[in-house]
Parts: sequence; structure tokens; C-alpha cells
Amino acid sequence: MSLRLTLPEPFRLAGTVGRSVFVVTLFASLAACGADKEHPKGVVVPSWLQPKENNSVRLPDEPMGWKRLDGCRFDNRKYHDGDSFHMTNGGADYQFRLYFADCPETDTRNDRYLEQAVAFGIGADKVPEYGEEAKMFTERALGKPFTVYTKWRDARGTGKTPRYFAMVYTSEGESLAEILVRAGLARAYGVDVGFPDAGDKEKIWKALKELESMAMRDRLGVYRKSLVAVQREPTGLPVRVEPVVPTVPAAKSPDAERVPDAGMGTVALIDLNSASKEDLMNLPGIGDAFADKIIAARPFASKEDVKRVSGIGPKKYEVIAPLIEAR
Repeated sequence: MSLRLTLPEPFRLAGTVGRSVFVVTLFASLAACGADKEHPKGVVVPSWLQPKENNSVRLPDEPMGWKRLDGCRFDNRKYHDGDSFHMTNGGADYQFRLYFADCPETDTRNDRYLEQAVAFGIGADKVPEYGEEAKMFTERALGKPFTVYTKWRDARGTGKTPRYFAMVYTSEGESLAEILVRAGLARAYGVDVGFPDAGDKEKIWKALKELESMAMRDRLGVYRKSLVAVQREPTGLPVRVEPVVPTVPAAKSPDAERVPDAGMGTVALIDLNSASKEDLMNLPGIGDAFADKIIAARPFASKEDVKRVSGIGPKKYEVIAPLIEAR
């Protein structure tokens, strides 16, 4: 099977292969990635499937407005997580934050982890665990000298070293944002940019959203035990269902009411007044602390009454409402 790709000007190679269209035979790679189904016509192909030169992806030299830093070295001595890290280049220290990708937080010092729990469909207490997994993934991916492109856009870091947004590519030419999202250790979310040209922003989002859907379907990373529901579009690609109506383990009550679940079977409603702490923690965004608060606030006259629990606002309630009842 062959795949024709038209690459933007910065990616075109010189010499006898200096043409904008390449025919790439991808037998092994496409078979491994299920390309017949995963990459229908018009879909942007991830960087690791793009044409290779000397066994590595040809990156743009230095697009206008960008600074390219080659031979960067990861500094694991300083605080970092999956999408934000320190590095050295040319004797100077830098801190960068990825464009387009958002990894789970590694701690609970601010409330971002709660929003992430809802988005990923996991318990709030699980967010730091997956954050550590994303952190280790990035450490491995950047274990060899890598390349950074930046416009020196302020990413508002909290440390002494200024932090800037960047596009980051491994020694193999893989986009760090792409491989994190495909591994289910980041969501396609955050600050964006046109790269290498201004018109490429939407292409990047489209590619990342498709990789995100594949990670959901394959239950990778965060999605191993996620309650996020997915279904398939006519293209064959899985897409996230909005609003989220996840499948949860059955409540202990044998006669619990059951409701349809977006074509994925049934959902047993969780009774706020009798469910165990473990059952409550199966709800998206409800971790150890929230489960304790719910139990302490019993009884509930109606399921809407759960909104009086501190920290359960309209957004969180909207996510869990289809899954709960108050008997």
C-alpha cells in the first residue's frame, strides 16, 4: 500500500528528491498502526509516518518567527512533568511548555487536576498517578538530544526560570505532543500555534484529535480505566461522546434502575444515599475526598441536592447527573 503526501515548503528535500510529493510505502508501519482504518483520505498523517531521510524525519530549518534549538538535553534534576520541563542548550538553561498538549497534573496544589479528572473520566485521586506516568514517558522520549522550536511566547511558569511555549521533537523526529496524546497520556488541549506556517494550526488540531480518539478506543494510558464513552463516526474513527455518559460498575442494590448508555449497554445508577465510598469513586471526577464529602452530607432529598456539597458545582454536576439518583 502507498500513501501520497504533499508536504509544506519547509519539509521539502533538496537534490534529486526535491519535490513536494512523495510516495511512501509503509507496509510494516501501516500494518502496525492499522492505517487502512485509522488514516482515511484527507487525514493528516502523524510525524512518525512521514517520509524519512537518513532514518529521521526532516524538520523545517527555522521557520520565520521561530528559533530552532538543536542538541537539547533534558534536565531531570529540576521539577518537571509530562508537558513542562527544563533543558540545556549551548550552556544555557531553559524551561519549556508544550503547545497543543495537556498531561495530567503530578500533584494537587491547584484545582486543575479536578477539571482534568472530569475531562479524562477518571477519579480525581488517579490524576497524579497518570501524571507521574506521563512524566516518565517524557523523560524516556527525550533521553537523547532533541530539537525545540519556540517563539519565546511566555508560558507563565511559577519558578525562577522563565518558561516558554514550544514545539518539541525527539531524536527520531517524533512530535512529543503527538506521541503523548497517542499514548493516552495527554489530551489535545491548551495553547496552539501555526507551525511551521500560520495556516497549519487546524491541521495540527485535527491530527491530535484523531490520535486522542485512537487512544480512547485502544484504552491506552489514562483511558485504561476511563469512564469516557466513545462511538464511531462513518469514517471508522472513534470519537468522544458529548455529553459524557460513561459505563460504571453496577451499584450494590440489585434492583437499581438502569438507563441506556449511548449504545454501549446499560448504566446502573449510583444511589447517593446508600452507595459505598468505592461506588462513589467510580463516578468521573469523584475521588477519595469528594466521596467522603458526599457521605458526610447525607441524606439527599434529590440528586440535585448533591450540588450543596462543597466543590460540586454546575459543571461537575452536569457530568455525574446521568449516573446518580437519590432514593
